[in-house]
Order: sequence, then C-alpha cells, then structure tokens
Amino acid sequence: MHEVRLTNDYYIGVFQFTQAQWTCVDANPNHDRPHFKTDGAMRPVEQVSYNELRLMASAASGGSTAASGEIVRANSWPNPPAPDSFLGLLNARTGLDFDLPSEAQWEYACRAGNGEGRWNDGSPILYDGTCPNFVRLGRMKRNGGWLHTGSGNYDSDYTEPSSSVGPTNGTAIVGSYAPNSWGLYDMHGNLWEWCLDWFSEDIAALNGTVNISLTDATLPVSGTASARVARGGSWYQPYNFRCRSAQRWNKDPASRDMEYGFRVVCRAGLD
Repeated sequence: MHEVRLTNDYYIGVFQFTQAQWTCVDANPNHDRPHFKTDGAMRPVEQVSYNELRLMASAASGGSTAASGEIVRANSWPNPPAPDSFLGLLNARTGLDFDLPSEAQWEYACRAGNGEGRWNDGSPILYDGTCPNFVRLGRMKRNGGWLHTGSGNYDSDYTEPSSSVGPTNGTAIVGSYAPNSWGLYDMHGNLWEWCLDWFSEDIAALNGTVNISLTDATLPVSGTASARVARGGSWYQPYNFRCRSAQRWNKDPASRDMEYGFRVVCRAGLD
C-alpha cells in the first residue's frame, strides 16, 4: 500500500467502451475486431492496442513503427492523443478531451472508497476460486468466461469458448454485473483495461503521478520502456484475486489481445 495524490477531478466511463461505440467512431472495415462478435453491440470492444488508441491509427498493423521514439515522444501524455489515433478521432468528433486513465485514477475509481481486502462494492475478498462476493461483480473464467464442461470447479473442468459464443460466455455485455459503490461497472473482470502509464514493478515513489518521463516520453520515470499498464483482470482469468483493485499487469503496447479493452476519462469542468 502507498499514498497517492490526484491533482484534478475527472469523469470516468461508467462502462468499458463497447463495440457499438467503437463502430460509431472508427468505421474502417479493415479493422477486424473484436474477437467476440456474436450479439456484440453492447459487449466491450477488445483486440485494441494501446498504440492505436493513443499514438496513431496505423499502430493496428504492428509495433515497430507505432512504437518508434518520435511517435511516442510526440503523442504521449501529457500531450493529447495523436489526431489519427482512436482517441484523437473521438475527441475531434465530440469536442471533448477523452483519454485513458492513469493507473492511479483507475484504481481510485475502481476502489470507490473501499480499502484493502475488499471488492469495490465493499464486500470482503474471499481467497478461493469462486468467491461468491466477486461473482456478482464481474466476469472471470469460472463464472461464465469459459465453458464449464466438468462436474467440479477445477481449471481442467473448463474449456475456452470459441469466437462465435454468445455473451453468456467470453466477454459479458457491459453492465451485466453489479456496480461498485460509485456506480461503475465491470472494473473487476470482463477485460483488462489500458492505462496511460509505462509499467514498473515499484510505483510507490511516484505518489500517483503518471509513470512517464516528462523529459523523454519514450521512457518511464521508473522501470523500463517495454510495457504499458493494464488493470482489472478479464474473462480469461482463472482466479478472482487476479481481478482485485490492486492487481497490476504489464503488456506490450502494440499488442492486440482478446483480453484487453479500455474505458475513458475526461477532465471535469469542461464547457
């Protein structure tokens, strides 16, 4: 545990960004996403990379160009998203300043005032594979993420679903589970959510600031510039404790993965 200081108010998405919302902004037929398409309008969009969300649209084609130093330097926080990135297109369409949350913003919103050893609705975390307090709050492997094909509740009793499965398996329609204490849905499970920061094992000294060097955005303040932070766990995770408020994960920012999606933040006080 460590103390953080958030320096401004912000709005954060009640839901993970949906497939329908994505299509409204990006109608590019060459973007073959998401993995789970059946009954998909209100399922969260996945298989989106950090780079294409914030740095440039062509990041969808790979990481070598999208992750080049000049692109990262020009379009990394605190600079706004690149005009041709997904968030750049969203901002041009709405006239607002949507962005990804920092991991401190994400965790503050996820916890909703609930401390260590608690899920974000205030119920206690029970450290077993099928915590009854968790299964009300989000989708993971053992409460619908995978197909239950056995008689017990061991990992071997589950089979990964196909891409054509409906939202009772794989990803869930956003808002299918109970909200946290502040009315936010699916911050435990469903999809890992991209955050602004570079990943570092130890972030205590940052005091909640974004882990990006303000003198060289290709580098973090602490750690190595090889992975971005993702939070919240996903439908794929076998254990509910991987979906805790404090759980942190690292991922190649060029990666497009069926476990990864996002929600947006926006500064409070806009006209």
